[in-house]
Amino acid sequence: MQALVRFAPLGAGGAFRTTDVHHTAAEAQGKTTETYSLAQLRYDLGKLRAKGLLVKIAGTQTYRLTAEGYRLCVLLL
Repeated sequence: MQALVRFAPLGAGGAFRTTDVHHTAAEAQGKTTETYSLAQLRYDLGKLRAKGLLVKIAGTQTYRLTAEGYRLCVLLL
C-alpha cells in the first residue's frame, strides 16, 4: 500500500505500471526485486483489484487506486 500511495497524487491521475512500483513494493516487504518477483506483485495487485481498491485502466498496462483504495491505504499507513 505504501508503494501505491506514492503514485496517487501524480498528474496522470495516479496511474502506474507494475515496473514503477516493483522496487518500492519489494523494499516495503523487506525483500529485494529478485526475491519478490513481478509475477508476485501482479498477483497482489489482482487481489487488490478483486477488493475494489485498484482498477486496471482498459487497453493499457497501468493501474490506478480507486478513491476508496486511496482512503484505506492512507488510513492504514
